[in-house]
Amino acid sequence: MSGHRTSSCITETGRKTNGTDRRGGEDMKSNKGVTLLELMVVVVIIGILAGAAGLSISAIGAVSAKKAAAQLNSYLSTVRTKCMTRAGAPYAVIYVEDGEIKGTYYEYKDEDNEYSETDVITDKRVTVTYDEGTDLPDSEDKGLELKFARSTGKLSKPISSGELTFTITGGGKTYTVTVTAATGNHEVRS
Repeated sequence: MSGHRTSSCITETGRKTNGTDRRGGEDMKSNKGVTLLELMVVVVIIGILAGAAGLSISAIGAVSAKKAAAQLNSYLSTVRTKCMTRAGAPYAVIYVEDGEIKGTYYEYKDEDNEYSETDVITDKRVTVTYDEGTDLPDSEDKGLELKFARSTGKLSKPISSGELTFTITGGGKTYTVTVTAATGNHEVRS
């Protein structure tokens, strides 16, 4: 009799072994690597996770576009109200800086006294164009200047047609903010 004993036993996983593995584990013969089915399951799971991540990013962009349209509309309301209630010739400039859409409101009290305030209108996740695809200028000094008439609130600058339209795009979703020149009224449309 040699010093080895071979016996069959059933492991915790229910597999039958012949007891030749001295490390207390399963048979080395039964471990043959990853099966094609296991590999396919992993690939399918990775595909599902990648698809969900893509949809999440798209949804975030769409929410950003909706928020940006609301923020731009609110900014236009603020500027219009200030133009109608403040003395002098107040105006605003809308432009792009570091990927963000910004607006600077200017108010001249007299020759030597100028007031201005800058607001971030949108973040970097959206693009904004105006009048059918014109990109906003990338500096404040070249920005799109907006003026509303003090007495009527109508849009007095810039205007080449009956409306000024801003297009906000993000996450595959597009919103427009349209300003009617004759009245200065504006609204968000999806």
